[in-house]
Amino acid sequence: MTTTHGLSEIIVGEALERRSPAQGRTYLSGAGPTPGVPLPPVLIAPVDELVAAVRECEMYRMVTAHIGWASRGRPLVGDGEPVPDDVLALVRERLPDSAPRGEALRHAARVFWDVLVRADILHPDEAEGVLRPGATALALTGPDDEAALAAWHRTVIALLDEWGGVGPGDGPRRQGLTANLLVSIYTYDQPIPRTSITPWLGEDGQVAMGHHLDALYECGLIAYESARVGITPLGRSVTRVLLEDATGIRVPVVGDHADGDAAELMAALPFYPGFMVEPEVRMWLARGGRTVDVGAAEFAAALRDASPGARRAGLDILAGKYGAAFGEEGRRALAALADDPALAGLVRNRLTDAERDALPRPAPSGSDAWALIDMVAEGMESGLHTPHAIITELGYTGWPGEKFARLLGLFAESDHPWAERVLTLMAEHHPEPSSAAAARALLDRPDPALS
Repeated sequence: MTTTHGLSEIIVGEALERRSPAQGRTYLSGAGPTPGVPLPPVLIAPVDELVAAVRECEMYRMVTAHIGWASRGRPLVGDGEPVPDDVLALVRERLPDSAPRGEALRHAARVFWDVLVRADILHPDEAEGVLRPGATALALTGPDDEAALAAWHRTVIALLDEWGGVGPGDGPRRQGLTANLLVSIYTYDQPIPRTSITPWLGEDGQVAMGHHLDALYECGLIAYESARVGITPLGRSVTRVLLEDATGIRVPVVGDHADGDAAELMAALPFYPGFMVEPEVRMWLARGGRTVDVGAAEFAAALRDASPGARRAGLDILAGKYGAAFGEEGRRALAALADDPALAGLVRNRLTDAERDALPRPAPSGSDAWALIDMVAEGMESGLHTPHAIITELGYTGWPGEKFARLLGLFAESDHPWAERVLTLMAEHHPEPSSAAAARALLDRPDPALS
């Protein structure tokens, strides 16, 4: 993967995964998303709320002042020429008293003017020799909220390029501080101390960073909370568009799976940050016109054929681990599976003591082995753990030889679709020779359950 807009590949990799690349897969150095492995989604606010936020920020007022000035049609201003005095005046009156004055202000006003031209906020009509509001300006100030938000995205990204020193002709190696700061704050997704963003900067660097943060604040992209800084809903929306434009990789949003069935939704949920699971499920219920009990029943029906990771997500959601989207209906749907020959062990592990005590029968034979296989399979499926880590962290070392051999025998008799792969993992990677040999012996034994 290569990036544009002066974005660091490492910072982009962290932002796409919403975690440090050192913790798992990355999209760096020419790589793309792993096939079949979804990126975690972004929770984007409704368009009308985002447009309202645009119209409240200082930069919007500065931009629309230029649009208003150009709306009557103005003479063209040549490249490198100073902006007209009345434009300089409207810039000056919207800046704080601490802002530069004199030639520094005139230069800054000209740079800002050039950005507005590149973003088509200001449009030079060469044929008529007149400067007018461009298509982006008309969309930004028009009645269509979707178009207005897209226009703000375009305008702000042009400003980020300018503030970061990334011109139209700069290659992908040039890195702009402003855009990288924004993406870093987006990745944290919660207010953090300002010094935590770039802790390696010295005092002068921290001062310079403060100017870039103030620019992001004026665009409505970040908010200050005492000594902390955090992304705003508008900042999250702009950053998502920036990342997509810089990488060509689509960044999913909460609601992407709201039109699918329960199996599709469960397959995606293991890659969601925990706090985004409930909004996605609620959107799935609402958009599909499902009542809570119908949705819970659909989830329960999809569990058996799901992948191990998706199955765990589905069970945990029904149990209420990630919010109350299904409420008591979820727990009732879960309890109804307590006698399922395959799922009973997994289900009963998520019931309370009182719920288990109320069950009329013990778990079906073989369901505990099915559950244990599923836990190993989930670790294998994720690709985030070494075989040795899976075996040791799940507690499969240090067993008495005969006891572990009996457990492996139960695995071999199970109809779990991952049974053979789990035995192969044990045979090839178990650190204790006797345990590995027991697994190999079962694999070598003709057994219809493993065919």
